[in-house]
Amino acid sequence: MEDLNIDLRSKILEYSLNLEYYVNKLILLNLSIFNEDATKNFGNKVGISFKNKIDLLFDLDILEQDELNNLEVLMVFRNKFLHDIKINSFTKIISQLDNGIVNRFKKFCINESFKSENDFIIAFDNLYINNIDLLIKKITKRFQESKFRNDTLKNIANGYEQLQNESLNVTKKIIDLIENQSDDINPELNLKISKILNDFQNSNCLSSTNKTKTILNSPFLKNILK
Repeated sequence: MEDLNIDLRSKILEYSLNLEYYVNKLILLNLSIFNEDATKNFGNKVGISFKNKIDLLFDLDILEQDELNNLEVLMVFRNKFLHDIKINSFTKIISQLDNGIVNRFKKFCINESFKSENDFIIAFDNLYINNIDLLIKKITKRFQESKFRNDTLKNIANGYEQLQNESLNVTKKIIDLIENQSDDINPELNLKISKILNDFQNSNCLSSTNKTKTILNSPFLKNILK
């Protein structure tokens, strides 16, 4: 029986599992799914295929075309090694692939020759590292954006709650002044009301609200809140 090259197959399987793990994390973050075990497609149950997952990331504009292509190239080798018992080397796979896929793969080879099995193994390692690095960077970026968005929305909610409380206090002060005013004309009443309104206008609360408006109008926040 032909050598199955179990060591190489195991390496391909390990790479594939790692990639799918990070692909899942990236999808869950972008779909705001926080309990992956409760999902039918991203938990421990058999869900959508790896191809469907990376296509979804592309459809959501999370992956660009060249990034999708690189993940697809790795998936080609993964499927060959894990589903075809006759495949026990990169050399055999390369001989079966069309030039388009081979040329995409060749970009990750550090040797100009690109002829030996060792060249192909090095290229595959580089392809894997490139894909993992890409996914981790996108996960980190999305996590930071989500945290910023949540913190900002929390600050906005707290700011408007404070503004509402201060507004009620100002209204109460003005009503108290009017109710305690005698029937005689009191020229100081308008001055007292004006002072209350001016103090409110210059308060930290209103200043914080203006800062909140500035944050809301920032292009960056509009982009991640849309």
